[in-house]
Amino acid sequence: MYSRKYFAGIGLVLAAITMSACSSNNKADNAASMVQPSAPAATPEAAASVQPSASAAPAATDQAAAQPAAGAASEGLPENLPDDFPLPEDAVISVSHSEENEGKKAALLIFKTNESMESVTKTYKDYFADKLGSEAVQTIDEKNLIIQGNSPDNTQVWSVIGGELSAEPGMVELNITWSEL
Repeated sequence: MYSRKYFAGIGLVLAAITMSACSSNNKADNAASMVQPSAPAATPEAAASVQPSASAAPAATDQAAAQPAAGAASEGLPENLPDDFPLPEDAVISVSHSEENEGKKAALLIFKTNESMESVTKTYKDYFADKLGSEAVQTIDEKNLIIQGNSPDNTQVWSVIGGELSAEPGMVELNITWSEL
């Protein structure tokens, strides 16, 4: 199965993608990121046969939001994610993955919400203040939210990375990784 290094690697790749998508103030870059290549419409049969992969995030398109990939948004929260994890009511889940490796549980969750960045930041800052205490490392500004750390008893590791999407004004995307140590 996959190890914590695998999830850490995925988290770092997702962080790089999210940060590059969220932090550009250049109008030319923003306009270029809004252009999407055209592709033939997928048939429902073809869409149903596609299996989500933890190694690649699905493309963010209006069609993908309207019809989630098989096994993605229909699953809800990952089975292994702690039950008290707060999820915005309007969240659209694009990746929901749980696994167990060498007796240690892990989860990956990627979702979008129309809640304001300020509201999302407050929700997760408060949640992780309770979960991680002083063990959390935070980088928070008006466009980005990064909270990472181990639980005080050193049994869990969390990573939350996200921010406003430059291609979708008003939309916030968060990537959550959690695993037992």
